[in-house]
Amino acid sequence: MDRLLMTESPVIVPSSPSLSAVQIVAALSDRASGVSARELARLNGRGSFDSATNAEITATLERIIDALLGHACRHITEHADTPVGQRHAIALQELFALEPSSESGPAW
Repeated sequence: MDRLLMTESPVIVPSSPSLSAVQIVAALSDRASGVSARELARLNGRGSFDSATNAEITATLERIIDALLGHACRHITEHADTPVGQRHAIALQELFALEPSSESGPAW
């Protein structure tokens, strides 16, 4: 994907204004937190877990989210002021249909 985004091909600018790297990380964090909370609620609705099991499931979901989104979030934050970072930010914004978030998000 890096090679694709690093090419000199024209960048298609989304119809809405581009979000900053910090806003994208925060919006991805919000999205991941929402999905995680809904899945935990769904699992708890199927049967109750003790607090240790619930904590382990929560920690597992957090590790999965970090594994899936951590690198991308670090990359766009580290390269926010470069053309590559800006293209990655636009791609993530479009891919996940992200809207601005008021929170600062995790420090991936």
